[in-house]
Amino acid sequence: MEAIVTRVCWLRKMASVILCAVSARAVAQTSSPNDSARARDISEILRPIREKAGLPGMVGAILAGERLVAIGADGVRKRGAPDAITIDDQIHIGSDT
Repeated sequence: MEAIVTRVCWLRKMASVILCAVSARAVAQTSSPNDSARARDISEILRPIREKAGLPGMVGAILAGERLVAIGADGVRKRGAPDAITIDDQIHIGSDT
């Protein structure tokens, strides 16, 4: 039972990260180039969240309506690899069910 609870908690964390990544990418694609230049960089805010969740990389954004307020990325694209993740990376959305 404990393994199931642990798995459900992990899946909830991953769902949150995926939603952040999808939202950030969608906003980056639909916003004008000047919007992301004006947006606040929240990469440092994402770092402790990513580390606590044990994730290799994370992308997140803050929206006000349809306006991009802040965006950031922290970590690496692949666990064990040196390449840093960026807000321009394409995020794979998948399922392990």
